Amino acid sequence: MSDFLLHVLIVAALYGIVAISLNLQAGVSGLMNFGQIAFYGIGGYAAAISASAGYPVPVGVAIGVVVAAAAGALIGRLGRNLDAEYWAIATLGIAEIFRIVLINEGWATGGAGGIGAPVRLFPGLAGRTELFAILALAVVALLVCLFIASRLTEGQFGRMLRLLREQPDLSVSFGHDIVWCKVRAMAIGAGIAALGGALSTYYIAYISPGDLIPFGTFLIWTMVIIGGIGNHWGALLGAFVVQFIFVGALFLKDVLGFPSELAGALRMMIVGILLLTFLMTRPEGAIPERLRKIDAQN
Repeated sequence: MSDFLLHVLIVAALYGIVAISLNLQAGVSGLMNFGQIAFYGIGGYAAAISASAGYPVPVGVAIGVVVAAAAGALIGRLGRNLDAEYWAIATLGIAEIFRIVLINEGWATGGAGGIGAPVRLFPGLAGRTELFAILALAVVALLVCLFIASRLTEGQFGRMLRLLREQPDLSVSFGHDIVWCKVRAMAIGAGIAALGGALSTYYIAYISPGDLIPFGTFLIWTMVIIGGIGNHWGALLGAFVVQFIFVGALFLKDVLGFPSELAGALRMMIVGILLLTFLMTRPEGAIPERLRKIDAQN
């Protein structure tokens, strides 16, 4: 297996973690989060800053997950009374505020130039052996997140989230605390996204505000939508499909004869066309959400 293919698989697995987190919030809970890239960034910057201070990988990951979960809970609490449309705008604005703060607080974040993460995930390994080890770590982390998300959403908590998504007034009439549901869904989803961001930063050894532009959230949304919103396995499939198409577009420019400076625009255009195609022809995604039958006695 070539080093390039290993790299693409690692990045796809890490994006799969973030896609699952967004699917938990938006797909299952109906919380239209357009700022998911900010939670990814919290994990990434926690990893980079702690690595620069000499702390080991578990410390950086733990700080990122805890801080992101706290931020998610706070956003869920503050936005408890917002309708879906205003919630989406608010999360987009929060993500942009976070990115601007990162640019202007260069003493801690490296400013617009970003910050390195001088701690390797596997310091005793090198070359292809290290890539295989990182891929194994990314896949294990992905499967753990998938297990956690599935356990949460297949039980009573998941039924409450789906009822909150479909019939919020009915959920209130049943006595469910919808604010607590939103806070928990946002906190858990944010913590999972931060895990993906932290591992990605340790792998690439760098993060910058340029990695946290709104297109990042758009890319994650595309993964969830074409995979099957509301279905964790669909989000996982979408992450791998979109990542391979995103990377494959770099080779397509050579076939079509596009100059290198247009490669970025070509990749965005292809992802946009893919998203529109699915929205118009198969809005439920490649793996639709399963219709659940629940015994009325439960």
